[in-house]
Amino acid sequence: MKDILKNLFRIGGEKNNPVILIEEYLMQLNNQIRELEKQVAKTIAEEKRLQRDVMDAKQRIDARQSQAIRALEENNENLARRALSDKVQVQNNLEQLTKLYKDTKTVAEELSNKLRDLKHDYAETSLQLKTLKSQEHLANLKTQVNRDMANLQEKAVKKQIETLEQQVLQVEADAELADMKRQYSQSLGKDFHSVELEETVDTELAKLKKEKDES
Repeated sequence: MKDILKNLFRIGGEKNNPVILIEEYLMQLNNQIRELEKQVAKTIAEEKRLQRDVMDAKQRIDARQSQAIRALEENNENLARRALSDKVQVQNNLEQLTKLYKDTKTVAEELSNKLRDLKHDYAETSLQLKTLKSQEHLANLKTQVNRDMANLQEKAVKKQIETLEQQVLQVEADAELADMKRQYSQSLGKDFHSVELEETVDTELAKLKKEKDES
């Protein structure tokens, strides 16, 4: 089966799509399976019929043997001879019937094995077909992506440059704003420091005045 697929891939690469060739092969294989299923069912049915015939023949032989014995016990030799005659004829037919049954059973087993192998090949080929389709889809997608990337390459580069320029301008603006905030914060800090210092001086001055008045 692998050799068949290998040949299909080789032929497909030269002339046709290998996916289509494998699908056609699976259709043919499916038809063979359906036909073989009918043959197997028919052969098994014939095997069962022959098996019943063999069992019936054995039972008939036993019955004729019992009838012959009973006839002799009743001194009816003529009836005993007739029973034994039929027994011998059935025994002769039984040999041929048994051989035919065994041969049919062998054919049924061979056909069943062949059917099992065909179904296995069908399942394995179906799985490989799914894998091939996935690979083909991935290859087509990759080709399309590469084509799109080639078409968009110049635009992408230009866009990247513009974005980079915007980022540089933004960094410069952020730095300028940060510097302004720093200077404002320093100025505001000095103002608060002056206020706090003045408040501290006023407090110390009031304390001295109070101590003076108390003394």
